[in-house]
Amino acid sequence: LAVVLALGLLLYFRATGRIQFYTVPTAGSEPAIPAGGYILATKVGTPERFDLICYQQTNALYEQATYVQRVCGLPGDTVMIQQGVLHINGVAMDAGLRLKHLYRIPRELHHMLLLKKLIREDDHYPPASPDSVDVLLEDAMAETHSAARKVMLTVPNPAIVEHFAEQWSQDMFGPLVIPAKHYFFLGDNRDASLDSRFLGPIPEADLTGVVFHVF
Repeated sequence: LAVVLALGLLLYFRATGRIQFYTVPTAGSEPAIPAGGYILATKVGTPERFDLICYQQTNALYEQATYVQRVCGLPGDTVMIQQGVLHINGVAMDAGLRLKHLYRIPRELHHMLLLKKLIREDDHYPPASPDSVDVLLEDAMAETHSAARKVMLTVPNPAIVEHFAEQWSQDMFGPLVIPAKHYFFLGDNRDASLDSRFLGPIPEADLTGVVFHVF
C-alpha cells in the first residue's frame, strides 16, 4: 500500500509539474549522477551555488534536450579556470567538490581498475603510449594511486574559441563575468562534460528543476 501511495503521489506531482523525473544517459555529472542513473527534480526557486540543476539546452549546434549539471557561477560572478581548477571571484572552489578528471596511469593499473570494476571500458581514451593510458578517474582515487593529472593548458579548444572568440581551453578558461539572470554550469566529470565552457552562460528562463534525489 505504501508503494502504491508513493507511486500515486509521484505521478500526481509529475503531472502537475511539481516534480520531474529524468533518466541521465551520459557520464558528464559523475560521480554525483552515474551514467544511466535516474533523478528527481523540483521546480527552481533561487538557485544556490553548487546545486545540481536541470536546464533546457537550446544551442542549435548541440543536442537540444534537458541537461543536468552543477551551477557554479551565479549572476555577476567572475568565473575563471586556471590549470584545471575552478575559481569564482578569485577564490579556488574545487576543493569541496567530488570531481572526475582525466589522468594518465600505467597500463597495469588501468587493467587492475577494470578488473575491480572501479572504472568502465568507456572511461578511457585512445592509448597514450604502449605502457600508459589516459583515463577518467575520481580525484580521490587518482590521489590514492599517485596518478598524473592531464591538464589542457596550451591548446585552445576550437568549440570554445568559436563561442567566446577567446583562445581558451577547458582547463584555461576566462575570466568571464556572468550576465544578470544567467548561470554558469559545469559537469562534475570535468573532462567529459558539455557545459557552459562550450554553451555559454545559461539563461534563468531555461532552468527547469533542482535535483533533490539521485537513484
